[in-house]
Amino acid sequence: MTVTASVVVAVRNAQQHYAPALAALGEQTLGRDRFEAVFVDDGSTDDTAALLRGDTAFHTWNTVLATGQEGGSGGPGRARNLGLDHATGDYVLFVDAHDRLPRTALARLVDRAETTGADIVVPRTAGHGRRAPRLATAQPLDRGHLTTHPVLMDALGAHMLFRRSFLERAGLRFPEGPVPLADRHFALRAQLAAESVAAVHDHTCYHLHKNPNPGPAPDPDALAGSLADLFELLWGSLPTGPALDRCVAHLHRTELLDRLDQRAARLGAEQLAAWHAALLPVAQRYVAPSAEALLPAAHRVRSAVLRAGHPEALRRLARHRAGIAAAASLEWTRWSSDGRLELGLTADLVHKDRNGRRTPVRFVADRGRYRLDLPADLLALPGVAEAADATADLAAVRLAPLWRHREQGTEVPVPAETRLSTVPLGRNAAGLPLVAVRAEAGCATDPAAADHGRPLRGLWDLHARLEACGDEPRVRIGAERNALVDGMLRPAFLPDGSFAGPYWTANNQLSMRAGGHAPNGVKDALREPDWSWAGEENGMLRLRIPLELGPLAAPVAVTAVLTAEGVTGTVRADGAVVPAGAPDLAALEVAVPTRPLAAAPRWAIALLRHGKPAKPAELGAVLHRHGPGSWTVA
Repeated sequence: MTVTASVVVAVRNAQQHYAPALAALGEQTLGRDRFEAVFVDDGSTDDTAALLRGDTAFHTWNTVLATGQEGGSGGPGRARNLGLDHATGDYVLFVDAHDRLPRTALARLVDRAETTGADIVVPRTAGHGRRAPRLATAQPLDRGHLTTHPVLMDALGAHMLFRRSFLERAGLRFPEGPVPLADRHFALRAQLAAESVAAVHDHTCYHLHKNPNPGPAPDPDALAGSLADLFELLWGSLPTGPALDRCVAHLHRTELLDRLDQRAARLGAEQLAAWHAALLPVAQRYVAPSAEALLPAAHRVRSAVLRAGHPEALRRLARHRAGIAAAASLEWTRWSSDGRLELGLTADLVHKDRNGRRTPVRFVADRGRYRLDLPADLLALPGVAEAADATADLAAVRLAPLWRHREQGTEVPVPAETRLSTVPLGRNAAGLPLVAVRAEAGCATDPAAADHGRPLRGLWDLHARLEACGDEPRVRIGAERNALVDGMLRPAFLPDGSFAGPYWTANNQLSMRAGGHAPNGVKDALREPDWSWAGEENGMLRLRIPLELGPLAAPVAVTAVLTAEGVTGTVRADGAVVPAGAPDLAALEVAVPTRPLAAAPRWAIALLRHGKPAKPAELGAVLHRHGPGSWTVA
């Protein structure tokens, strides 16, 4: 049977964690007759294969295979290759057993491939406990290639949709066995061979979870050999020039320098020397000065120290730059008249020790230029002082706010304009000025269209990433804030009638409820209920309750839902939230029949958007009856 898409899932000792992946496949909106799932067991020593066969016994769209490596492993590459050989779909998507596909993932990925004719489609990916690639899907991409879109170097993983005829035509297979960076090899060969690459940028199509059964760390010689093969592939496929330099620089930064830095501070002297001896020849042979010049300052310094030939200097550098973090503060917030939540942020680049103590990352100012403040013994190494010049890097510093969905992990960047300033810190031993850097950014979120034109829905947490000199520390926003911000923060009805409710979490961080038919968080708008007005007229109780909200573009139709202890059912009345004479003031106006209110002396008030089925949102106001015709709101 030929189908549109084949999903290949390599499994090994996955009996405790394959169930969510299997369930997610069963919930796909792409028709069951249009896709198949091929699970391939790679020599599991537990009951994975037997359990999978039992769980899929009645699924005509599922197949369970085995690599034949009983008790051993051919690596995920062997299992994926066997799955690829068995696949019949026009497209193939490789999924790990501990990962998960959203319901619409296959349908969106296939539609993107068919619409663009691309050989590869990169899914927007949400990370859960591990980093997810973000650059390749940050913007729309229809017909890209590494040579024209270097951000695709950020998409060197197996979790993409591939046109099967393209894989067969190019003869692409995964390396088998314990090969470090095997996914990188497959993906890079595919990217270089593809005529075009597309991306799904506006919907999350893959949930990347931390591997519960990670394999052993590679030894330095194996990693160096694998890295050399990747560099050889780039040098053999691309002409000398800017495109090659960009790709080489990315690979050098992410796969060699970052991996080495992660180990330098904790390895013993002999182990560190072995890593240095294995990786230094790779850098010397494949990373040209023109590629190294494209690295940010922190990585240029790391590369220069590596080339200097002193393993212990790598440890010294790693410890000197340990604990890079961002100390961010929320300075102000307000709602614009067109329904955007505007925020002002500042962030400092700091070192953070194990006790949480923070000290600023220092820069040396010298004759109009700035360099990273490094120990004198490191600066004395060949090329390090030149590499530490961060003048151009500081001009490109960026404070990048983003909203992250609490459950789904989807991240939505918020456009921001960054301004950089320096803060004097005295002078160093040579008498040169020392400064810290501070980034300031103003940004605006339109909850009705923030996700590439689509509304935010659900619960979102605010983060920010400070991109400076190759460091990208990330920080949650809210716990540190200007004392006046609490008085500025308020919910809002948006121009389309939907509701957005920013609020402080139990840890004093800023989050936001958005979308839905109930104005969840509207109780945060009720600040002075004692100023409410209640009066009876012709059998109706008319209420006017003041609210502090973002500017209203027009009255918002709502339904008030009143409940009382010991009374079955609810009392409902239509009303509206209307402007009240100032941009941040509004009022709930509603008329409630008095007859059913006689059943109880106290009624709690909740709200719904008019005509929208949902659980009512508590207003936090209680209607009190003190006697005939006497009512108050508190």
